Amino acid sequence: KIIMIHIITINWTTDKWIDIQLPSFKKYIKSPYKVYTRLGNMGEDLFNKHKNKYHHCVQGNKNEKFHVTVGMKLMLSEIKKNIKKGDIIMLIDSDAFFIKDISPLLDKLQSHPFIAVQETNHDYTFNNNSNNPHPMFYLFKSEYISNDTGLEKALTNIILSPNSNWWGGVEKWLLDNKINYHPLHRS
Repeated sequence: KIIMIHIITINWTTDKWIDIQLPSFKKYIKSPYKVYTRLGNMGEDLFNKHKNKYHHCVQGNKNEKFHVTVGMKLMLSEIKKNIKKGDIIMLIDSDAFFIKDISPLLDKLQSHPFIAVQETNHDYTFNNNSNNPHPMFYLFKSEYISNDTGLEKALTNIILSPNSNWWGGVEKWLLDNKINYHPLHRS
């Protein structure tokens, strides 16, 4: 049974997707959830406009330079304060949104411990194929973060794949732990 879905979405430079993405969560997620974000490269005005729409929102600064891994580190630190066995963690790009009920996808976690969008348009990965688990969408059980499995480090550090994909650490973590992720094809 899913207790809570912790959703991380790191917003960068623009707030134009916030009021599209959040209603899609409300409409298509039937389980309890909380949304965490960092409003990167946005000032106090946009932070004040949107901060109450999230369970946890961290203000960015205008003209800052940071990588998504910085926001990820902040959000995972917050999530770990109250994580429980049975919780789910979802990472989703700030410009991505759902178009149908995700309950069947959550059910897949029973047989597939890690679900990700497959991105065949990017460079080849560690295992020299185009079966890339792309960070535009990850879904996995909280045990991978609450237990020290190495996934948190892979998500919060730039670890390049041989072809310079910054999410190489996640790809390597999946290979090292012999986890075959369940691929989703984006529409």
